[in-house]
Amino acid sequence: PAEKVQEKKNEDKGDKNDDAELQLKRKKAKEKARNEIPYVFEAPTTLEGLHELIAKYASTGEDASTIIHRIHKSNSVRLDHRNGEKMQNFYDVLLRRFIAVGDAMFASGDGGKELGRYDQLNNIVITLYKMAQDAPESTGAVWSRRIGILHNAHGKRLRDSEFVRDDEVDDEELWTAWPSIGVFLLLRALGHVFPVTDRKHYVVTPGILLLAEMTAHTPVLSRYDLALGVLCSGLLLEYSKEAKRVVPEALAFLSSTIRLFSMKPGTFTNPALNSAYSLPFCQSLRQSLSESGGDEAQSIPRLKLEREFILNSEHSDFAVAVLSSCISFVE
Repeated sequence: PAEKVQEKKNEDKGDKNDDAELQLKRKKAKEKARNEIPYVFEAPTTLEGLHELIAKYASTGEDASTIIHRIHKSNSVRLDHRNGEKMQNFYDVLLRRFIAVGDAMFASGDGGKELGRYDQLNNIVITLYKMAQDAPESTGAVWSRRIGILHNAHGKRLRDSEFVRDDEVDDEELWTAWPSIGVFLLLRALGHVFPVTDRKHYVVTPGILLLAEMTAHTPVLSRYDLALGVLCSGLLLEYSKEAKRVVPEALAFLSSTIRLFSMKPGTFTNPALNSAYSLPFCQSLRQSLSESGGDEAQSIPRLKLEREFILNSEHSDFAVAVLSSCISFVE
């Protein structure tokens, strides 16, 4: 019996060694594939297809950006006009990829040198701009369709918000009628791809109208909502400044946000913030700001786009960042 037990142990040990060796071979094969990123790719027509290529060949965020760059180079409409349809599909894939990376950045931060989500976003914008220069009509149509989808999604969230009570909103679960950080950043990237100074632009104008609708009609029920409202308002002012336009929705939201921090706020010009004044999260913001001490030697924190910063109620940095951002935007 002792010999059989020992023989069984040896067999189990051999199986474990075989499994470990197999896993090692697979790991080496994957590393070899990643170290040999092809120069020519077929343009993926779905986001899942792009993610499969990235999972197969990329080990860092920089590799992912390289793959996207090479897909564009090897399938450019400048090489062959027949590439127009598939590159139009790939352009929409890139817009969705941009939103996904932006949302991941909000949830988990930049990710350090390995992921470098900020750099990934910058590189995607560069590719979006180059592709828009290659085929402005088809890429403009993709942007218009995507903005229409975002508009419909926002309308649905507004309808859903009518059935959500103020006391049911929890920052941890983060129910919101506002767009995600990825969507906001995509609308921010819009101004880097198309001119915002035109009196009427077939892509930029619908984007600006969507931002204005968000700031004017979306309820503010949490710290996240307040942050998105301030960011969207600042973006509206940025787009209107060069075109010398006035955006009352943005000014109303920013001025009402400043009133949130006053014990005697007066009259709000934004109804959503008027309703938010007495909510627990606003009371917490006023209290944290009053307890910050107003140390002049302390540097003013910037409004970060990360979950940990926006939803952290243990310090006053968020309240200070929101108030200082509003003042700087208005100035």
